[in-house]
Amino acid sequence: MNGAARNKRYLRRAKIFFQTKVANLTVRSNLRSIPKLDNSDGGNIEFWSVNYASNPKLNLPGNDSAHYDFDDEASGMFGSGYGSMQIHSWKDKTTLWAFNHFNYGDICDLGIGNNKGNEHRDYTFMWNGESYKIRKLSVFVK
Repeated sequence: MNGAARNKRYLRRAKIFFQTKVANLTVRSNLRSIPKLDNSDGGNIEFWSVNYASNPKLNLPGNDSAHYDFDDEASGMFGSGYGSMQIHSWKDKTTLWAFNHFNYGDICDLGIGNNKGNEHRDYTFMWNGESYKIRKLSVFVK
């Protein structure tokens, strides 16, 4: 069984669902488009394995219900679909990083900072994963 098939099987069974505001968000980046944050209370995460819509779920100020951004709504809590792993600074209306469309062994969406390649700030429907020669994600949680 190849890695994509194994991941798909795992995510179907997985009960991974996080959509919440986060406090104490500290961010450092070498990109100017990413705000420097120290213990901010203006962050949120959207992690799920299912499809989603641009309807605001957390009702965060400044969300755009016509486009995918930092406040979307999952189509359910468990199962398999498009998939979303995103961290946002909703106070800055900024996607800090996004990894979407990871369930089908197809081209994923990847991005840091707000997407400028289509109308969706969170890289939904970009299918740009193959444009990166090196794809390595390191996440540090304290």
